[in-house]
Amino acid sequence: MTEISVAPLHVDRVLLGLRPEGFHDAFEEIAKALAEASGAAPGSILAALRERERTHSTAWGGGIAVPHARVLGLSRSVVAVARLASPIEYGAPDGCPVDVLVVLLSPTDEPAEHLRLLARLARRLRDSSVAAKLRAAGDDAAVRAALDAE
Repeated sequence: MTEISVAPLHVDRVLLGLRPEGFHDAFEEIAKALAEASGAAPGSILAALRERERTHSTAWGGGIAVPHARVLGLSRSVVAVARLASPIEYGAPDGCPVDVLVVLLSPTDEPAEHLRLLARLARRLRDSSVAAKLRAAGDDAAVRAALDAE
């Protein structure tokens, strides 16, 4: 069987120590950061994240949420990791508040790419040591390294 090489997951923005009042505030800060990284309008990003959250919570449990959406105007997928200074209520299935958000945005015309990246994040975040590394990371490089390692 031939092994397929997988490129590291590119993290476009790292936001450490965010202090939002709730997930809507967190979305606003993340949307601004990803707008700078992607060239998409912050309002489009924010609307897509809110709409996705309205249909179903993206909290995965264990203090982690993976808000994700397909956004009109993106030319490529972008990822942000936000670590919150204090956990926020998020409607997680396990009832735990969230302190780590890994946000994935993809172009509207790339549904397969969106699913591939979401599956990749799921594989990484299922490993409890990755969550621990994300929480312990002291800088952007350590956050990126936690998600890049396979």
